Amino acid sequence: MGRLTDMHPARQRNGAFIVLSICCAILLATAAGFGAATLWLSNVAPTSAGTPSPDPTPRVGGSAESKPQTVQGFDVTTVSDLTFGAFALSATDEDGFTVIYAKIENDDPANAAEVYFDITAYGPDGRVVGRTPSNMYLLPGQRSLFYGIMASDMTKVDRIKIEQTNFDLAPPVVSGDVSVDSILGGEEGLVEATFTSAFSTPSEYAEVYIAGFIDEQLFAVCQDKADIPASGGTFTVRCRLDAVSTDRNPQAIDEIPEDAVFDAYWALDIPQ
Repeated sequence: MGRLTDMHPARQRNGAFIVLSICCAILLATAAGFGAATLWLSNVAPTSAGTPSPDPTPRVGGSAESKPQTVQGFDVTTVSDLTFGAFALSATDEDGFTVIYAKIENDDPANAAEVYFDITAYGPDGRVVGRTPSNMYLLPGQRSLFYGIMASDMTKVDRIKIEQTNFDLAPPVVSGDVSVDSILGGEEGLVEATFTSAFSTPSEYAEVYIAGFIDEQLFAVCQDKADIPASGGTFTVRCRLDAVSTDRNPQAIDEIPEDAVFDAYWALDIPQ
């Protein structure tokens, strides 16, 4: 990694613990039911001319649609029993994929939440431009980083809607937490974080995210897979930050800003 700078004090401004994120299997398509992997499927084809596409039919337990957030010029709304924070979008990559992120929280203090979403992009005429699913597993009371992939032509998108399609509460499969020992930053957006587990049982193939904030606005995210050990064990992740933004098209990260504050999030598979 080379020339790493300690970012641990900055990270403490956002809390000493990793928060939960259940949005695994990033950047590659996975089959439905592969634990908590985020599912990236092909676009839903637009309907025939003149026929608006219907919204998906969520099972949301009475949740209402949120007020829209404006993210890089798009209106983003949610329909969910979970609590969403501010959204940010990546740049569209050379394969046409755009990633959407937001803080998210399971408010239930006793039960884990297993939840599935549709992420739908609509054009100005109400037709579906693209639709992809995502899923998460959140431990009781845990915060996380929502992650969703969109394969839409963003030049045709007017609004984005994230709708809960299934929601189940059940006792958690693991107890405990994971604490941050250090977060180090290096050249060209490289970061390295070391953690200590207090899990009751180990968890394999967890997805760990490192997120950078400036003035509480998300500006960068990266991820790495890790096997989280049982209580007392330590582990390390390394990744290169990708730029994201709320109000403009993000630019590649060459140097980590001095005023950046870092936090970390972890993601477990949905129990089988």
